[in-house]
Amino acid sequence: MKLIKRLLKLIAWLVIAALLWCAWLGWRIVQGAEQDETRPVDVAIVLGAAAYGDKPSPVFEQRIAHAVGLYKKRIVKKLLLTGGFGDGAEMSESQVARRYALQEGVPDRDVLIEKSSRTTFENLKGAQELMKKHGLATVLIVSDPLHMERAARMAADLKLKAWRSPTPTSLYRSKESRTGFLLKEIGALTAYLAGGI
Repeated sequence: MKLIKRLLKLIAWLVIAALLWCAWLGWRIVQGAEQDETRPVDVAIVLGAAAYGDKPSPVFEQRIAHAVGLYKKRIVKKLLLTGGFGDGAEMSESQVARRYALQEGVPDRDVLIEKSSRTTFENLKGAQELMKKHGLATVLIVSDPLHMERAARMAADLKLKAWRSPTPTSLYRSKESRTGFLLKEIGALTAYLAGGI
């Protein structure tokens, strides 16, 4: 009986610890979502998101549009678009993004693409390799506000000289969608911090 009581007590403490961790990490993610460090740099890295055929998903479109705006305001000199091929896709996410940027008037010479990544870390790692190849040193990371904390942590681990430039709008506006995205980010950031994945 004593053993069962001890086990139940241990489980209770583990549950409390997990809840406190999630609350703290969720607070960090929300705080990070409110940071906009936009400043003149060499390049904007647009983190990949879903694409449907030759069109970006609404979430991805907002990221690309924000980066195009940064380029047109001369805050960045180049766009570095990331994202590989989804299951059965004929175009990579970055190729879809490139098409969108060109249609918006960004010259082809100022658009770089990385088309093999499938995760946020791979987006940033592939972008880093392209930056080295093209002599680019400073970067703005472009993504959704709630994605920024995890992306910034990964960029720091890669030793990128990077700042946050979240999209000014997000499709995750309702309480339900924001909560769902936040919970996903808590899980993803926890997994990354635990194992560097």
